[in-house]
Amino acid sequence: MKKPLSILILHPWMCIRVIKQAYALLNEGHCLYFIVDKPESLPSDIQKQAAGIRYFRYKLTWWRRWYYRRLVGKYLDYIDVIHCHNEPNRHTLDAVRASEGRAPVIYDIHDFTSLRKGKPDSTEEKCFDQVDGIVHSADSFRNIAKRKYPEAKQQNIVLYSTPSRTQLRGSEVLPKIASAREEIHLVYQGGLIDENSTNADLFSYRDYLDIFRSILNEGFHLHLYCAYDKIPTGYQQLASGFPEKLHLNARVPYPELLTTMSRFHWGLTGFNFSNLRSETTREFLHSVVPNKMFDYLHAGIPTLVFNANAASRIAREYGFGLEKAEEESWADVLDRGASMLKKDLTPAAESLTMESQIPRLVSLYRSWTGIRKS
Repeated sequence: MKKPLSILILHPWMCIRVIKQAYALLNEGHCLYFIVDKPESLPSDIQKQAAGIRYFRYKLTWWRRWYYRRLVGKYLDYIDVIHCHNEPNRHTLDAVRASEGRAPVIYDIHDFTSLRKGKPDSTEEKCFDQVDGIVHSADSFRNIAKRKYPEAKQQNIVLYSTPSRTQLRGSEVLPKIASAREEIHLVYQGGLIDENSTNADLFSYRDYLDIFRSILNEGFHLHLYCAYDKIPTGYQQLASGFPEKLHLNARVPYPELLTTMSRFHWGLTGFNFSNLRSETTREFLHSVVPNKMFDYLHAGIPTLVFNANAASRIAREYGFGLEKAEEESWADVLDRGASMLKKDLTPAAESLTMESQIPRLVSLYRSWTGIRKS
Protein backbone atom coordinates (compact mmCIF):
# COMPACT_ATOMS: atom_id res chain seq x y z
CA MET A 1 0.00 0.00 0.00
CA LYS A 2 1.40 3.37 -1.00
CA LYS A 3 2.20 5.98 1.60
CA PRO A 4 -0.50 8.67 1.98
CA LEU A 5 0.43 12.07 0.60
CA SER A 6 0.61 15.39 2.41
CA ILE A 7 -1.11 18.07 0.34
CA LEU A 8 -1.31 21.83 0.85
CA ILE A 9 -4.56 23.12 -0.66
CA LEU A 10 -4.73 26.80 -1.56
CA HIS A 11 -7.78 28.81 -2.50
CA PRO A 12 -8.80 31.91 -0.53
CA TRP A 13 -12.51 31.09 -0.47
CA MET A 14 -12.54 27.30 -0.74
CA CYS A 15 -15.16 27.01 -3.50
CA ILE A 16 -17.38 23.94 -3.74
CA ARG A 17 -14.98 22.13 -6.10
CA VAL A 18 -12.24 22.39 -3.48
CA ILE A 19 -14.55 20.92 -0.85
CA LYS A 20 -15.53 17.99 -3.05
CA GLN A 21 -11.91 17.09 -3.73
CA ALA A 22 -10.96 17.53 -0.08
CA TYR A 23 -13.60 15.03 1.07
CA ALA A 24 -12.46 12.46 -1.51
CA LEU A 25 -8.78 12.89 -0.62
CA LEU A 26 -9.53 12.56 3.09
CA ASN A 27 -11.59 9.44 2.39
CA GLU A 28 -8.49 7.92 0.76
CA GLY A 29 -6.42 8.67 3.87
CA HIS A 30 -4.32 11.57 2.58
CA CYS A 31 -3.13 14.36 4.86
CA LEU A 32 -4.49 17.82 4.02
CA TYR A 33 -3.35 21.30 5.01
CA PHE A 34 -5.23 24.47 4.10
CA ILE A 35 -4.58 28.19 3.91
CA VAL A 36 -7.99 29.85 3.79
CA ASP A 37 -9.40 33.29 4.53
CA LYS A 38 -11.95 32.45 7.25
CA PRO A 39 -13.19 29.45 9.28
CA GLU A 40 -16.63 29.25 7.65
CA SER A 41 -14.98 28.59 4.29
CA LEU A 42 -14.42 24.97 5.34
CA PRO A 43 -17.13 22.56 6.54
CA SER A 44 -16.69 21.63 10.21
CA ASP A 45 -16.01 17.95 9.48
CA ILE A 46 -13.16 18.86 7.13
CA GLN A 47 -11.77 21.21 9.77
CA LYS A 48 -11.73 18.32 12.25
CA GLN A 49 -9.93 15.98 9.85
CA ALA A 50 -7.44 18.49 8.46
CA ALA A 51 -3.80 18.14 9.52
CA GLY A 52 -3.54 21.91 9.72
CA ILE A 53 -5.42 25.09 8.83
CA ARG A 54 -4.04 28.61 8.62
CA TYR A 55 -6.49 31.47 8.31
CA PHE A 56 -5.21 34.39 6.26
CA ARG A 57 -7.14 36.92 4.18
CA TYR A 58 -5.41 37.01 0.81
CA LYS A 59 -5.22 40.47 -0.77
CA LEU A 60 -3.25 41.93 -3.64
CA THR A 61 -1.11 44.39 -1.69
CA TRP A 62 2.58 43.60 -1.99
CA TRP A 63 3.07 43.00 1.73
CA ARG A 64 0.04 40.68 2.05
CA ARG A 65 1.30 38.65 -0.87
CA TRP A 66 4.81 38.59 0.63
CA TYR A 67 3.41 37.31 3.92
CA TYR A 68 1.32 34.71 2.06
CA ARG A 69 4.47 33.38 0.42
CA ARG A 70 6.06 33.18 3.86
CA LEU A 71 3.12 31.06 5.07
CA VAL A 72 3.39 28.70 2.11
CA GLY A 73 7.13 28.37 2.71
CA LYS A 74 6.57 27.11 6.25
CA TYR A 75 4.86 23.97 4.89
CA LEU A 76 7.57 22.94 2.45
CA ASP A 77 9.45 20.65 4.83
CA TYR A 78 6.52 18.27 5.29
CA ILE A 79 4.25 18.42 2.24
CA ASP A 80 4.47 16.50 -1.03
CA VAL A 81 2.47 18.78 -3.31
CA ILE A 82 0.71 22.16 -3.45
CA HIS A 83 -2.73 22.18 -5.10
CA CYS A 84 -4.00 25.65 -6.12
CA HIS A 85 -7.46 26.46 -7.44
CA ASN A 86 -7.90 29.38 -9.80
CA GLU A 87 -9.89 32.61 -9.71
CA PRO A 88 -7.99 34.34 -8.37
CA ASN A 89 -4.79 33.26 -10.13
CA ARG A 90 -2.18 35.34 -8.33
CA HIS A 91 -2.06 33.13 -5.24
CA THR A 92 -0.98 30.28 -7.55
CA LEU A 93 1.91 32.42 -8.81
CA ASP A 94 2.79 33.22 -5.19
CA ALA A 95 2.81 29.49 -4.41
CA VAL A 96 5.16 28.82 -7.34
CA ARG A 97 7.50 31.55 -6.12
CA ALA A 98 7.36 30.35 -2.51
CA SER A 99 7.94 26.69 -3.36
CA GLU A 100 11.36 27.40 -4.95
CA GLY A 101 11.15 24.04 -6.70
CA ARG A 102 10.93 22.12 -3.42
CA ALA A 103 7.32 21.03 -3.98
CA PRO A 104 5.35 20.71 -7.23
CA VAL A 105 2.50 23.16 -7.77
CA ILE A 106 -0.71 21.91 -9.37
CA TYR A 107 -3.02 24.47 -11.03
CA ASP A 108 -6.73 23.59 -10.95
CA ILE A 109 -8.38 25.79 -13.56
CA HIS A 110 -12.10 25.24 -13.21
CA ASP A 111 -13.02 28.66 -14.61
CA PHE A 112 -11.17 30.07 -17.59
CA THR A 113 -10.81 33.70 -16.52
CA SER A 114 -9.75 34.93 -19.95
CA LEU A 115 -12.53 33.06 -21.70
CA ARG A 116 -15.35 34.04 -19.35
CA LYS A 117 -14.38 37.72 -19.31
CA GLY A 118 -13.64 37.80 -23.03
CA LYS A 119 -10.17 39.30 -22.76
CA PRO A 120 -6.59 38.10 -22.08
CA ASP A 121 -5.54 37.48 -18.51
CA SER A 122 -1.79 37.74 -17.88
CA THR A 123 -1.92 35.91 -14.53
CA GLU A 124 -3.65 32.94 -16.15
CA GLU A 125 -1.01 32.83 -18.88
CA LYS A 126 1.79 32.93 -16.31
CA CYS A 127 0.22 30.07 -14.39
CA PHE A 128 0.20 27.89 -17.50
CA ASP A 129 3.84 28.79 -18.02
CA GLN A 130 5.09 28.21 -14.47
CA VAL A 131 3.14 25.41 -12.73
CA ASP A 132 4.04 21.71 -12.73
CA GLY A 133 0.66 20.15 -13.47
CA ILE A 134 -2.81 21.24 -14.55
CA VAL A 135 -6.27 19.98 -13.64
CA HIS A 136 -9.19 20.90 -15.90
CA SER A 137 -12.88 20.61 -15.06
CA ALA A 138 -13.88 19.59 -18.61
CA ASP A 139 -12.33 18.08 -21.73
CA SER A 140 -13.50 21.16 -23.61
CA PHE A 141 -11.41 23.39 -21.34
CA ARG A 142 -8.36 21.21 -21.88
CA ASN A 143 -8.80 21.55 -25.66
CA ILE A 144 -9.09 25.32 -25.36
CA ALA A 145 -5.95 25.43 -23.22
CA LYS A 146 -4.01 23.58 -25.92
CA ARG A 147 -5.07 26.23 -28.39
CA LYS A 148 -4.53 29.27 -26.15
CA TYR A 149 -1.29 28.13 -24.52
CA PRO A 150 0.41 25.74 -26.98
CA GLU A 151 3.77 26.12 -25.25
CA ALA A 152 2.44 24.67 -21.98
CA LYS A 153 3.87 21.17 -21.68
CA GLN A 154 2.72 20.19 -18.19
CA GLN A 155 0.97 16.96 -17.42
CA ASN A 156 -2.76 17.56 -17.29
CA ILE A 157 -5.91 15.67 -16.39
CA VAL A 158 -9.67 16.30 -16.47
CA LEU A 159 -11.64 16.05 -13.25
CA TYR A 160 -15.37 16.79 -13.37
CA SER A 161 -16.86 18.68 -10.41
CA THR A 162 -18.87 15.73 -9.19
CA PRO A 163 -20.01 15.44 -5.55
CA SER A 164 -18.16 13.44 -2.95
CA ARG A 165 -19.88 10.43 -1.44
CA THR A 166 -19.48 12.16 1.91
CA GLN A 167 -21.72 14.99 0.70
CA LEU A 168 -24.35 12.49 -0.47
CA ARG A 169 -24.84 10.99 3.00
CA GLY A 170 -28.31 11.63 4.34
CA SER A 171 -29.93 12.14 0.93
CA GLU A 172 -32.56 9.76 -0.40
CA VAL A 173 -34.68 9.31 -3.50
CA LEU A 174 -38.38 9.90 -2.87
CA PRO A 175 -41.43 9.00 -4.99
CA LYS A 176 -42.34 11.54 -7.67
CA ILE A 177 -44.98 14.18 -7.02
CA ALA A 178 -48.36 12.61 -7.63
CA SER A 179 -50.78 14.40 -9.92
CA ALA A 180 -54.10 13.30 -11.36
CA ARG A 181 -53.21 15.19 -14.53
CA GLU A 182 -49.71 13.66 -14.68
CA GLU A 183 -48.15 17.13 -14.68
CA ILE A 184 -44.41 17.50 -15.29
CA HIS A 185 -42.33 19.26 -12.63
CA LEU A 186 -38.99 20.77 -13.62
CA VAL A 187 -36.38 22.10 -11.21
CA TYR A 188 -33.48 24.52 -11.44
CA GLN A 189 -30.97 24.93 -8.65
CA GLY A 190 -28.11 27.41 -8.66
CA GLY A 191 -27.32 31.06 -9.28
CA LEU A 192 -30.07 33.44 -10.38
CA ILE A 193 -29.57 36.95 -11.78
CA ASP A 194 -31.98 39.68 -12.83
CA GLU A 195 -31.31 43.13 -14.27
CA ASN A 196 -30.99 44.64 -10.77
CA SER A 197 -28.44 42.13 -9.48
CA THR A 198 -24.81 42.97 -8.76
CA ASN A 199 -22.71 42.42 -11.91
CA ALA A 200 -25.91 41.82 -13.89
CA ASP A 201 -24.12 42.68 -17.13
CA LEU A 202 -21.14 40.38 -16.52
CA PHE A 203 -23.33 37.43 -15.46
CA SER A 204 -26.28 38.04 -17.78
CA TYR A 205 -26.12 34.39 -18.80
CA ARG A 206 -27.70 33.56 -15.42
CA ASP A 207 -30.72 35.76 -16.07
CA TYR A 208 -33.29 33.06 -16.78
CA LEU A 209 -36.46 35.14 -16.58
CA ASP A 210 -37.43 34.85 -20.25
CA ILE A 211 -36.48 31.15 -20.40
CA PHE A 212 -38.45 30.33 -17.28
CA ARG A 213 -41.42 32.36 -18.53
CA SER A 214 -41.48 30.26 -21.71
CA ILE A 215 -41.57 27.07 -19.63
CA LEU A 216 -44.41 28.39 -17.49
CA ASN A 217 -46.34 29.59 -20.53
CA GLU A 218 -46.35 26.00 -21.77
CA GLY A 219 -48.04 24.92 -18.54
CA PHE A 220 -45.23 23.11 -16.74
CA HIS A 221 -44.43 23.38 -13.07
CA LEU A 222 -41.05 24.94 -12.26
CA HIS A 223 -39.27 24.77 -8.90
CA LEU A 224 -36.38 27.15 -8.24
CA TYR A 225 -33.77 26.62 -5.51
CA CYS A 226 -31.67 29.75 -5.42
CA ALA A 227 -27.99 29.46 -4.50
CA TYR A 228 -28.33 32.64 -2.46
CA ASP A 229 -30.35 33.44 0.63
CA LYS A 230 -32.32 36.14 -1.20
CA ILE A 231 -34.19 35.43 -4.43
CA PRO A 232 -33.84 38.29 -6.97
CA THR A 233 -36.91 40.49 -7.31
CA GLY A 234 -37.50 39.59 -10.95
CA TYR A 235 -38.29 35.97 -10.05
CA GLN A 236 -40.62 37.02 -7.27
CA GLN A 237 -42.51 39.16 -9.78
CA LEU A 238 -42.59 36.26 -12.23
CA ALA A 239 -44.06 34.03 -9.52
CA SER A 240 -46.90 36.49 -8.95
CA GLY A 241 -47.98 35.89 -12.55
CA PHE A 242 -47.81 32.09 -12.21
CA PRO A 243 -48.75 31.48 -8.54
CA GLU A 244 -49.65 27.82 -9.05
CA LYS A 245 -46.80 26.91 -11.38
CA LEU A 246 -43.64 28.70 -10.19
CA HIS A 247 -42.38 27.58 -6.79
CA LEU A 248 -39.58 29.67 -5.24
CA ASN A 249 -37.20 28.33 -2.61
CA ALA A 250 -34.12 29.82 -0.99
CA ARG A 251 -30.93 27.88 -0.38
CA VAL A 252 -31.23 24.56 1.51
CA PRO A 253 -28.57 22.12 2.84
CA TYR A 254 -27.15 19.83 0.17
CA PRO A 255 -28.52 16.40 1.28
CA GLU A 256 -31.94 17.98 1.79
CA LEU A 257 -31.72 19.61 -1.63
CA LEU A 258 -31.01 16.29 -3.35
CA THR A 259 -33.83 14.58 -1.48
CA THR A 260 -36.29 17.34 -2.35
CA MET A 261 -35.29 17.44 -6.02
CA SER A 262 -35.73 13.67 -6.32
CA ARG A 263 -39.51 14.23 -6.30
CA PHE A 264 -39.39 16.18 -9.56
CA HIS A 265 -39.03 14.90 -13.10
CA TRP A 266 -36.29 16.93 -14.82
CA GLY A 267 -33.44 19.20 -13.80
CA LEU A 268 -32.49 22.21 -15.94
CA THR A 269 -28.91 22.93 -16.99
CA GLY A 270 -27.94 25.73 -19.35
CA PHE A 271 -27.49 29.45 -19.95
CA ASN A 272 -29.18 32.53 -21.36
CA PHE A 273 -27.47 33.72 -24.55
CA SER A 274 -29.64 36.79 -25.11
CA ASN A 275 -27.26 39.48 -23.86
CA LEU A 276 -23.77 37.99 -23.97
CA ARG A 277 -20.83 40.35 -23.83
CA SER A 278 -18.67 38.53 -26.36
CA GLU A 279 -18.27 35.43 -28.50
CA THR A 280 -15.56 34.17 -26.15
CA THR A 281 -18.11 34.22 -23.32
CA ARG A 282 -20.38 32.10 -25.50
CA GLU A 283 -17.49 29.68 -26.05
CA PHE A 284 -16.89 29.59 -22.30
CA LEU A 285 -20.51 28.69 -21.60
CA HIS A 286 -20.50 25.99 -24.27
CA SER A 287 -17.32 24.58 -22.68
CA VAL A 288 -18.14 24.68 -18.97
CA VAL A 289 -19.72 21.71 -17.19
CA PRO A 290 -22.03 23.03 -14.42
CA ASN A 291 -22.03 21.23 -11.09
CA LYS A 292 -25.83 21.17 -11.04
CA MET A 293 -26.13 18.47 -13.69
CA PHE A 294 -24.32 16.05 -11.38
CA ASP A 295 -26.53 17.14 -8.48
CA TYR A 296 -29.63 16.25 -10.50
CA LEU A 297 -28.07 12.91 -11.39
CA HIS A 298 -27.48 12.06 -7.74
CA ALA A 299 -31.02 13.13 -6.95
CA GLY A 300 -32.11 10.45 -9.43
CA ILE A 301 -33.53 12.80 -12.08
CA PRO A 302 -32.35 13.34 -15.68
CA THR A 303 -31.07 16.71 -16.82
CA LEU A 304 -32.46 18.76 -19.68
CA VAL A 305 -29.62 20.77 -21.25
CA PHE A 306 -29.86 23.98 -23.30
CA ASN A 307 -27.13 26.30 -24.61
CA ALA A 308 -24.34 24.19 -23.07
CA ASN A 309 -22.57 21.86 -25.53
CA ALA A 310 -20.02 20.28 -23.16
CA ALA A 311 -22.68 19.54 -20.56
CA SER A 312 -24.88 18.04 -23.26
CA ARG A 313 -22.09 15.74 -24.46
CA ILE A 314 -21.51 14.38 -20.94
CA ALA A 315 -25.23 13.89 -20.29
CA ARG A 316 -25.53 11.92 -23.53
CA GLU A 317 -22.31 9.96 -22.98
CA TYR A 318 -23.39 8.74 -19.55
CA GLY A 319 -27.05 8.48 -20.49
CA PHE A 320 -28.62 10.77 -17.92
CA GLY A 321 -29.96 13.62 -20.01
CA LEU A 322 -30.77 15.12 -23.38
CA GLU A 323 -30.40 18.44 -25.16
CA LYS A 324 -33.17 20.82 -26.16
CA ALA A 325 -32.74 22.13 -29.68
CA GLU A 326 -33.30 25.85 -30.11
CA GLU A 327 -36.30 25.38 -32.39
CA GLU A 328 -38.01 22.84 -30.10
CA SER A 329 -40.74 23.73 -27.67
CA TRP A 330 -40.40 22.52 -24.10
CA ALA A 331 -43.33 20.18 -24.65
CA ASP A 332 -41.65 18.66 -27.71
CA VAL A 333 -38.36 17.91 -25.99
CA LEU A 334 -40.08 16.52 -22.90
CA ASP A 335 -42.20 14.24 -25.06
CA ARG A 336 -39.06 13.11 -26.86
CA GLY A 337 -37.39 12.30 -23.56
CA ALA A 338 -40.36 10.65 -21.85
CA SER A 339 -38.71 7.21 -21.79
CA MET A 340 -35.79 8.61 -19.79
CA LEU A 341 -38.07 9.14 -16.79
CA LYS A 342 -38.19 5.34 -16.41
CA LYS A 343 -34.44 4.86 -16.74
CA ASP A 344 -32.30 3.72 -13.81
CA LEU A 345 -29.63 6.41 -13.39
CA THR A 346 -27.78 4.60 -10.59
CA PRO A 347 -24.91 3.26 -12.79
CA ALA A 348 -24.16 6.75 -14.10
CA ALA A 349 -24.36 8.21 -10.59
CA GLU A 350 -21.96 5.62 -9.17
CA SER A 351 -19.39 6.32 -11.89
CA LEU A 352 -19.62 10.09 -11.44
CA THR A 353 -18.53 10.79 -7.87
CA MET A 354 -15.38 12.58 -6.84
CA GLU A 355 -14.11 9.34 -5.28
CA SER A 356 -14.42 7.59 -8.65
CA GLN A 357 -12.17 10.24 -10.20
CA ILE A 358 -9.71 11.03 -7.42
CA PRO A 359 -7.22 8.25 -8.33
CA ARG A 360 -6.31 10.27 -11.45
CA LEU A 361 -5.54 13.30 -9.29
CA VAL A 362 -3.46 11.26 -6.85
CA SER A 363 -1.60 9.73 -9.79
CA LEU A 364 -0.79 13.25 -11.02
CA TYR A 365 0.48 14.14 -7.54
CA ARG A 366 2.64 11.00 -7.33
CA SER A 367 4.16 11.60 -10.75
CA TRP A 368 5.96 14.56 -9.14
CA THR A 369 6.55 13.26 -5.62
CA GLY A 370 10.28 12.90 -4.99
CA ILE A 371 11.26 14.42 -8.35
CA ARG A 372 11.27 18.12 -7.58
CA LYS A 373 11.38 17.99 -3.78
CA SER A 374 14.88 18.03 -2.28
